[in-house]
Amino acid sequence: MEKLSVLFFIKRTKKLQNGECPIYCRFTLKGKRCEFTLNKSVAEKIWIAAAGKAKGNSVHAYRLNRSLEKVKEDINEIMRQFELQNISPTSVQVKNELLGINKQHKFVVEAYEEHNEKMAALVGTQYAPKTLARHKTSLKHVKDFIRVVYKEGDIELSKVNYQFLIDYEFWLKTNTTCQHNAVIKYITNLGKILREARKKGWMEHDPFKLTNFKYKEVDKPFLSQAELDKLLSKRFSIPRLEKIRDVFVFCCFTGLAFIDVKELKQEDFRTDVDGFCLHQEKTPKNKELE
Repeated sequence: MEKLSVLFFIKRTKKLQNGECPIYCRFTLKGKRCEFTLNKSVAEKIWIAAAGKAKGNSVHAYRLNRSLEKVKEDINEIMRQFELQNISPTSVQVKNELLGINKQHKFVVEAYEEHNEKMAALVGTQYAPKTLARHKTSLKHVKDFIRVVYKEGDIELSKVNYQFLIDYEFWLKTNTTCQHNAVIKYITNLGKILREARKKGWMEHDPFKLTNFKYKEVDKPFLSQAELDKLLSKRFSIPRLEKIRDVFVFCCFTGLAFIDVKELKQEDFRTDVDGFCLHQEKTPKNKELE
């Protein structure tokens, strides 16, 4: 890492209306100086110029000194990130990164739409169609939530915090027909987008760190052989109900969901010596089917 010198100082000639002096940060990189205000101030009498901090054990002095240490930590982290990218920054670049000048701000809906566009291009090779459909529905819920609760069309990723997730959970449970496990699934879908955003450097914090979203165990009842026999022997006066019964029983015997039966084709079956069996195409492990 290139040698970096960081110094905090006050400007006594530019005292504020409250009588305090503004605090500035100056760092030197490659022999080039760069200084800027920290939008903080301190009483001249408690400032230690040699140490670049406030003296005393008051709460105000402690918080001020801690915030100055945080600036140093942020500068060092910025330098580390530049080093990881094999970039030799100027002092101005470091300052701009620290202050967020010219920094690209990414938004939640924007990131989710980008995710879905890429997923759509990979349907059939890496993703199943129903996976894309689920994320489209999830995106719609996120859009509606931000529009209703925040009165905005989108919100910066940096503003997605613990409260955002808790409010989103409550909104899904009170403004949609989703049951608990479906709500958790939609929150998990959003979590995938936020994880990708952190990996790309679009957001620094993890809003899920303090959360504990859990699925509820569902006790799925099943029909006894007697109940199945009674259903099979039942005769309906309406042909449509006969078909519904047949599909339901088929699901009971095969374990397939209604949506999977709906998408079945003739070529999905093959004849076997003991009857027939459903031919399911094997999916590579890197495919996302859920």
